[in-house]
Order: sequence, then structure tokens, then C-alpha cells
Amino acid sequence: MLCHRLYEAYYQQWLEYPDELFMATPAGWISTYTHLGPGGGRTVLDDWQVFILDNPHRYAIYAKTRQAGFSWAESLRKLARAALEPGYRGVFVSINLEESKNKIRYARMAYESLPRRVQARFRLTKDTVTELGFSNGSRIISLPAKPVRGYDRA
Repeated sequence: MLCHRLYEAYYQQWLEYPDELFMATPAGWISTYTHLGPGGGRTVLDDWQVFILDNPHRYAIYAKTRQAGFSWAESLRKLARAALEPGYRGVFVSINLEESKNKIRYARMAYESLPRRVQARFRLTKDTVTELGFSNGSRIISLPAKPVRGYDRA
């Protein structure tokens, strides 16, 4: 419950930001420009997603449940930071190649939902199944890995 209250408090504060500050946050950028909502409407973020997208820390630990949309939120965060911070490098390390591809797929879907005028200023220069590169020097990379298991008994 403590985390949820924190997310709600941040969300309420975020809604009251002036426009110039709102647009400078990853969550504000995503909710303004992307159209991933029902029927192609604007993307609507939950309070916990806004908190995750706007987290300024380099490293973070989250207690989360499976299938909650965390990878989707992290993909949106990396796309917004790539747009807002030229030269940004966002790296995912996934448990296998399929998970790795999904994270790039989410970011690509969000990029493709951007208005053409935004895409013109923030062009996609590299598009592979595990990496997106942009005209401002930013990149989103998703690396597949195997879970750490330890040594065998031989």
C-alpha cells in the first residue's frame, strides 16, 4: 500500500505540472505524442507507469507482478528518454531472444504512433529486431541472455 500511495501522490503532482515541465518528463512526452490507446487514441498511463517513466535514477528495483505491463512501460521510458536526451543509450537485458525482441517491438510500436512532425525531428536511423537507433544519436538496445544457473557438478 505504501508504494501505491507514493505512485498516486506523484501522479497527482505530475498532472499539475506546467506545460513546459510536463513535456520535459518522459511520461508527459509519451502521453502527449504517442497514440497507443483504444482506437488509436492518446496513450493513457496508470499512476505506477508515470512513476516508472519519470524515475530519474540510473538503477531501480521494483517489486512487481508478472503480466502487469512493466516491459511495455520500460520500453516507453527508453523511447521518451531517447527523444528527450540526445545520445541516450537505453539497454535491456532479457532472459531470452523472444523477450528481447518484444521490448524493441513495444518501442517501435510507440515510435510508429508518433505524429509525422515528431518523427521528422526524431528519425529512426537503425531498425533491427534487437536495436533502434535515432537521428539524435540515441539508441535502444535489447540484449538476450541466459539465466545464471551456476556450475554443473562435474
